Amino acid sequence: MHLKSKLTICCLLILAYQGFGQLYFPPLAGNTWNTTTPAEQGWDVSKLEDLKTYLTSVDTKAFIILKDGKIAVEYYLNGHSQDMPWYWASAGKSLTSMIIATAEGEGKLKLSDPSSKHIGAGWTSMETAKENAITVRHHVTMTTGLDDTNGDCTDPECLKYKAIPGTRWSYHNAPYTLCDKIIEGATGQTINTYFKDKIGSKTGINGQFIKSGYNNVFVSKARDMARFGLLALANGNWNGQDIIKNPSYVEAMSKSSQTINPAYGYLWWLNGKGTYMLPGSQFVFAGLLIPNAPSDMFSALGKNDQKVYVIPSQNMVIIRLGEVATDDGNPVPVKFDNALWAKLAPIFNFPSSTSSELIQPTDVVHHSQGNIVISEQIDLKRVSIFNISGEKMGTWRDQHVIDASNWSKGLYFVRIITTTGEKLTRKIIVI
Repeated sequence: MHLKSKLTICCLLILAYQGFGQLYFPPLAGNTWNTTTPAEQGWDVSKLEDLKTYLTSVDTKAFIILKDGKIAVEYYLNGHSQDMPWYWASAGKSLTSMIIATAEGEGKLKLSDPSSKHIGAGWTSMETAKENAITVRHHVTMTTGLDDTNGDCTDPECLKYKAIPGTRWSYHNAPYTLCDKIIEGATGQTINTYFKDKIGSKTGINGQFIKSGYNNVFVSKARDMARFGLLALANGNWNGQDIIKNPSYVEAMSKSSQTINPAYGYLWWLNGKGTYMLPGSQFVFAGLLIPNAPSDMFSALGKNDQKVYVIPSQNMVIIRLGEVATDDGNPVPVKFDNALWAKLAPIFNFPSSTSSELIQPTDVVHHSQGNIVISEQIDLKRVSIFNISGEKMGTWRDQHVIDASNWSKGLYFVRIITTTGEKLTRKIIVI
């Protein structure tokens, strides 16, 4: 082949590559946002009405699907509208992660910095050496080692030593919330001012963190949340401009940040890992966080089912705001995620992470009339049940109905061994 022909083919391949996966970005101001249609994307349009009915039934307020940055689906339900704000709950953690990435990109801080460098000494009740061992990285990976039994309290007397930093993963709001103090100390600006200056004004993301008790809760309109998902999909770039001038952080935030809970990045939840942990427990579950969803998906997940799904392989962002859809008593209730993706995956005509039949979240274990009931389809050998503290409630053999009428209300973990040796772990709420 002649050199000229080779160069021509090479150029065509480069142009084809550059055209694939291009993203549209809406203007910074106003309501203009380019759209596409599900039919244009080759989706199964016949299933959309069922999706909308389902979303309405589970108290959804807003639901948006972006494909290549364009709006493909936009629903406002149950009295909500495009101009009405809603809270993100813990989905705002992932936005805080982006703000920290910005500060690091500007040289204002490093993940390896001791937190006390920016917060000041005495932010915990621990001795200086132990306090200084906690770094910014430990805050964004949920591995500070602080005792999590005092909940959201950020007062020094509530922040006590539990484990060596980096050796214990625990979903703990208090050290996360202190990220706002880290940002303030590093930049000299409040989290809201710094966010607006460095991210909001350059992407059109409006909204603000509002203090609620010890917590900071971000509030915005649904399209602002969609803009945030688009910024994450574009690796911190907005329409050709690197908003997050820290490519290594952006790449790392959607990868396992530690080996204890591989399904957690830098304040982002990750699908497609072999094991995962959930808030409020030290159990390690085998399998995928959201089996019905694409394996490369990473997510901002908040209480009462506030969701930002980012799917790089599909150039897609999905957001959901609303009231609690499936109350399983967990600050990050993934039960609804799997049920929702059982509806979504057939519409998009792409397989779930398991590349098998979609998994219904209530197929194996449920709570009914004071009993924990294990599906008769499970060829059961033995079942053990633990409370949220890890204490064993008991072990039963060949028993599909277990009396839980005298148990305290709350979250329990059911470990099942089948006659073939298969091990299953499920969480269940005793009401």
